[in-house]
Amino acid sequence: MQTVNQVTILGHCAVDPEFMENHDYCKLVVTTNSGSKENRKAHHHKISVFDPFKTKFIMDYIKKGMIVFVQGEVQYSKVDDKYFTSIVLGKFDSRVELCEKKSSVADDDAPPF
Repeated sequence: MQTVNQVTILGHCAVDPEFMENHDYCKLVVTTNSGSKENRKAHHHKISVFDPFKTKFIMDYIKKGMIVFVQGEVQYSKVDDKYFTSIVLGKFDSRVELCEKKSSVADDDAPPF
């Protein structure tokens, strides 16, 4: 039986992406929300991108506040008795897209999906 390790995130870029020069990859943080309007909770997802083409796209086009779509692999690590969860985008089985709202459509007129 084949197994799958894939996560999909659609959210706002929380900070400008950071290029790691010594290692040729970039990091970004994408924020998603859950809960009702009164009890909304933000979740910050740390994403590491190791594909040079995706890294160049992110560094050239994605900025803080933009809506991004990310598909990657979940990885868990332990450092000094602390556990970390991260999303990794490699060369295969991953993607990143820029998703901006159309300015001509008001939020009230937008479809519910």
